[in-house]
Amino acid sequence: MPLKHYENGDYEKSIAGFKSGIEKSRSEGVSGDRLIEFRVKLAESYLAEGKRDEAMAVVDEGLAQFDEANLSRERFLLSSPLRLLRVRILYKGKKFKEAQGAAADLLKLQERYLGSDSRELIETLNLGIASACAEDRCADTRPMILRQLTLKEKYLGKDHEHVASSLAQLAELEEQAGNFDEAEKLFKRVLAIRTKSAPELVESTRKNLVRLELKRMQGKSRNNQAE
Repeated sequence: MPLKHYENGDYEKSIAGFKSGIEKSRSEGVSGDRLIEFRVKLAESYLAEGKRDEAMAVVDEGLAQFDEANLSRERFLLSSPLRLLRVRILYKGKKFKEAQGAAADLLKLQERYLGSDSRELIETLNLGIASACAEDRCADTRPMILRQLTLKEKYLGKDHEHVASSLAQLAELEEQAGNFDEAEKLFKRVLAIRTKSAPELVESTRKNLVRLELKRMQGKSRNNQAE
């Protein structure tokens, strides 16, 4: 029943239901491992209600049972949803530096237990990139964006809209660095993908190309004046 409430967006009832279910299961001697899924949904329900502190308390209590010194692949997989949710809670709470640190820690564990080219890295990288950009440090995220792009192309296909999003991020970095020709190439790739998979974003992508051309013309004008 609490899962049904959660799926319907009735988070107050889902919170009450998941809390009751966890407490009842504990009293019946159910192991903490078997309660992980309920903890994740309880924390997500709190987060949906904007109760980040409560969500973090649920996550931290769940993670307390995992000793990283003796962590196995099986135990990591069990705890992984809580770890990812912890990064998301930090990001939602605008604790961007902490979110970046938590994302970096999770990436290391994912690489160790899942491999450096695992699909699961995509979301973790996304949170790390978003957290850095929220602190106006997008320029530092190029290696992460490139890595995420490779993973997206591998698992989603080169014409997927999420691939276009990463290409757009790279194009914006090139634009900010004044590399307008490279930015134009990337935005054109974005436009080609979005024409097929996300037509609602085509107009904004075309505007990016127009903006680039204006900047290029302004640059040429300034150079001519200097001469």
